[in-house]
Amino acid sequence: MISPERTQEAKEALNARAEAVCRELLPGGKKVGRRWICGGTDGGPGKSMGVELEGEKAGVWVDSSTGESGDLIKLFQIVRSLSFPDSVSASEEFCKIAPTGDTEGRIDPGNFTFHDPTPLDEAPVYRVSSPTTTLIDWKKCVSEFTPEKASELCEWRGYSIECVRWMREQELIGCFQGNFAFPVHNAKGQVVAIHHKSGDGWRYYPSGAESSPLIIGSPTDASHCLAFESQWDAFAVLDKLNAQDPENAGIYAAYITRSATSHTDVSKLAISSLIAINQNDPREKTGKDGVTRPNINKEGRTPSEEWLNRIQSSRNKITQFAVFETPEPHKDANDWIRADRPEHNEVFHQVIELSRDPLLKEVATTDEILATNTTDDPDALIGQKRRFLSKGGSWMIIGPSGIGKSTLITSLCIHAAAGVTWHGITFRQALKVLVVQAENDRGDLAEMIRGAFKAANFDSATEALARKNILWRQECSRTGSDFCGWLEKIVVATGAQLVVIDPLLSYVGDDISQQKVASSFLRNGLQPIQQRTGCITVAVHHTGKPSKDAGAHKGWNESDFAYLGLGSSDLTNWARAIAVFTPVGVDTGIFRFMLPKRGRRSGMVDSFSKELATTIHLKHAAQGLGWVQCGPPDESDAAPRSGGRKQSLTAEDVLNSLGPATHSSRRDILTAQLTLKHAVSSRTVKDRIDALLLAARIHVSERTPRDGGGHEIEWLRVGTCPTGNNQLETSN
Repeated sequence: MISPERTQEAKEALNARAEAVCRELLPGGKKVGRRWICGGTDGGPGKSMGVELEGEKAGVWVDSSTGESGDLIKLFQIVRSLSFPDSVSASEEFCKIAPTGDTEGRIDPGNFTFHDPTPLDEAPVYRVSSPTTTLIDWKKCVSEFTPEKASELCEWRGYSIECVRWMREQELIGCFQGNFAFPVHNAKGQVVAIHHKSGDGWRYYPSGAESSPLIIGSPTDASHCLAFESQWDAFAVLDKLNAQDPENAGIYAAYITRSATSHTDVSKLAISSLIAINQNDPREKTGKDGVTRPNINKEGRTPSEEWLNRIQSSRNKITQFAVFETPEPHKDANDWIRADRPEHNEVFHQVIELSRDPLLKEVATTDEILATNTTDDPDALIGQKRRFLSKGGSWMIIGPSGIGKSTLITSLCIHAAAGVTWHGITFRQALKVLVVQAENDRGDLAEMIRGAFKAANFDSATEALARKNILWRQECSRTGSDFCGWLEKIVVATGAQLVVIDPLLSYVGDDISQQKVASSFLRNGLQPIQQRTGCITVAVHHTGKPSKDAGAHKGWNESDFAYLGLGSSDLTNWARAIAVFTPVGVDTGIFRFMLPKRGRRSGMVDSFSKELATTIHLKHAAQGLGWVQCGPPDESDAAPRSGGRKQSLTAEDVLNSLGPATHSSRRDILTAQLTLKHAVSSRTVKDRIDALLLAARIHVSERTPRDGGGHEIEWLRVGTCPTGNNQLETSN
């Protein structure tokens, strides 16, 4: 046990180094006057939490957003998910204090066995050695567990009366101050504290007493040892396994940690096998203040997942480990058994026979693989007919800076949020979309969103659905693992199914050309988020510096373009699908959208040929900020080879033909003149004019009706139109 003297010494040492402790545990904060200010115990930036650094209150911290407070030992406990004894040890290690010997050692679960119950009239009284001298009379607590309390427990928790009587006989349950209670033993098997239910949760008597695990049976001798967070889960499972029957004595043992954070070091439990029974904690939780917050730690794990991770990682080297996953939607094993009322044989089969090592969780038999429904996979969300992208998938969209990737992504996102087909690519349903981006402020976003909706031309109901399903967040300060930890919290909080990261380079936080950097961010950072939440990630990425050789990509196969993104080739290897978005030729106004990886599964359609395609050609829509398909450029649109002939029609040629800014030209007549003069197609001329309009170098000065009807005649003039229509990215 940790003595009060040892705790006080560690606390004083931490207080003397309060600023160093804050820099270690709360790195995202900063010193402001005599306090350390940050966003909370996760260590992120913000102003809601303050830690006193000097004076009598040094080490005292308060988080106004959660109402939590405490000293620096508690801060170690929360930030590093430690038990109280481990937190004291970590504090001593940080301050380089040699730990003093305590009067009593910790319980050794492997060597602990219960003594036979002592008759009530011979019940001894044990004295608590720390932290007070309060007398503990556990026998009295057991005697107060009356038949009426036993019936109450059976009705509340769904236990059999035989199991409850057995619990009392084994002195595993009692009553304290009228509430259910459980014993806390020391290393000698003596009851030194009481773990009891109170009106607002669970407490220890005396207050501040150090806890120990609740152990049932002999873990080292039993055929099956089970680990639980909660005693209620333990008794529910043991009841259904008939552990109370005399013929089953010695077959089952239980190790109960009492919470998700305490007593999860099972390294001293030298047993051949251990089955952990986990709970299903929600990934977000509503507090007493009514605010719903993420219920995950900085590693993205819920309390029950953290409990399971700590149990697994600390197990003895000789111990084989398996996990029983409580069936959804039940929150824990007791809830499952009360609701479904499984028979003994089913519980034995599920818990004992089917529990598996987490390392083998994703290992499937051939028959299990072949049972997958590939014709209508419910996890396939994009291009579902051929499973282009399913839950947990990843899509890299690559293109040069400044060509309009953000408007392209905006168009894609509003179609996904509405569940409307985008260039032939279908969505299983209207998806919840989250766009996290670093380059556009609210004004930029407002322009793009309005323009995208205008170009999409949705009806009012469809547009309303898209508006409802898409959320936007500008994030400019987080990178690397810090970004990934934050991202998972916001994905869980929003329930996003499609998550856009724009651009990828803003969030990696290191040299993307190094494989270890790319793999760490993508495979260790993003991929676990996708697997845990089921979201699809769309990473928007840039190409490298363009080659001076205009024919640098000549002779490339379509698959070669998958490696066009800047950085390590692991970017391409990691992504489930790749899209490449590049301009065609010089000032043509035509762009190529190519799917070089998994493109044949996408369902994308060339609207001109009406055939499935892995490459389509796009240009800016005549209105709004959308993209419409166009035919491929003719030969005159192609970029000149190094040393080859000049483009036969350039933007400057069009401007020269228009004349001075005071002069207006009819578009149709100008098109005919340029077609004849430069020996190019009318489509080439049209695209050059469209490109100049989009770049705001020319504008439509007026429109006049044609005799006999038809499209209006457009008059073009050099110079920027006052209202403009620039569809290029506002930030690169």
